[in-house]
Amino acid sequence: MRDLGAGVRKAAHAVGALLEDPAQGLDWFRNGFEIVRGLPGGRGEGLYRPTEGAQRRLHELLGASWPCEFQDEFDALWISVVTSLEAQGSGFGVRYDSDVTLAQTNWCCVRHLRPERVVETGVARGVNSRVILEALERNRRGHLWSIDLPPVPEGWRTQSGAAVTQSLRGRWTFLEGSSRRHLALLLADLGSVDIFIHDSLHSAANMRFEMSTAWPHVRRGGVMLADDIESNPAFALFTWSLPSPVVVARQDAMKKGFFGVVVKA
Repeated sequence: MRDLGAGVRKAAHAVGALLEDPAQGLDWFRNGFEIVRGLPGGRGEGLYRPTEGAQRRLHELLGASWPCEFQDEFDALWISVVTSLEAQGSGFGVRYDSDVTLAQTNWCCVRHLRPERVVETGVARGVNSRVILEALERNRRGHLWSIDLPPVPEGWRTQSGAAVTQSLRGRWTFLEGSSRRHLALLLADLGSVDIFIHDSLHSAANMRFEMSTAWPHVRRGGVMLADDIESNPAFALFTWSLPSPVVVARQDAMKKGFFGVVVKA
């Protein structure tokens, strides 16, 4: 009965959102249908094994030294990010928040590649967005475009991007809605990107859509990251025939999954 009540409340939130913002409400219903449709296909845990020395290997592919020269910067920033969310009374490390390993990888990619254009899907409270923006600020160059359909629960909807400080927002463009509504148009406008990060709906259909849409726009030497790849086989199938090196890394103990990184040859 408890699960039924939670389902009813979630449906009520979605109906309310549909009435408030029809386009966004339809995105939520479409995503929900996509998740249900993908359930019989199973998950992809058995397909993925972490690359030995994943962070060292990634730095080699980026042409960067190891140990990472920017590690101390990240460690200090991570404490600040966690502290800022805790100070807002919302805590840290629950459900949609990024894990530290993915955030560190984003930091290293941005600091070493010094990108002009970074695109991410999935924001939630903006932990990764904050890390990327801080790295761009350290580089004194670059801009982040983020696409996110905020989670249905009201508490998460109102905290969208909460980790991103006001001082960083000059480098940030936030597009609210699904990637199916915004991604292709954004990439067509930008032309090419240095880094693309998938961290939105982890259904097989959505991951295939985002990766196949973004990959042609990633410049040579650029990077595509995908979080929670163990959710389904999409990342493995997409990267199988790519002539580009792939690194698979474990998330931290909090998440216990995998993320993948492709450096475009």
